[in-house]
Amino acid sequence: MQNIYHTAYFIDNPQDLLSMFKTDLPVIYAHHSTNKYKPDNLDGVEIGKKVKLKIIGRAKDDKCDVLLVENDKSENKYPHITLSCTKVVPPMYSNQLLEMTDKDGSIEYFSDAKYINVTEGYVIKEERAVVG
Repeated sequence: MQNIYHTAYFIDNPQDLLSMFKTDLPVIYAHHSTNKYKPDNLDGVEIGKKVKLKIIGRAKDDKCDVLLVENDKSENKYPHITLSCTKVVPPMYSNQLLEMTDKDGSIEYFSDAKYINVTEGYVIKEERAVVG
């Protein structure tokens, strides 16, 4: 089995996402929602499957900007798409930010549905793999 870094839903067009959600932090991510980190195998991964992820909220601070999504395949407590971070903050900080903002009630939940087109796939050794 290959060294799988993570499985994910990859954003089909990150520019679409960034046009919906402007961000002012310098390091832009906006490319995926992680499903499983370092899985043992690809069981249940539907490589190349196209779906729409529902974006239900947003959390921001001076270090990170993250979107909360509905992602039934994600093992994260708070499935998300990291939009951007500062240069010294890793994108995994999104998990902490969502935990903190959930506890203090400052997550911005959207009243109208927002969706983004994604494709299921995986990453090997931190490089994007073919998704379809």
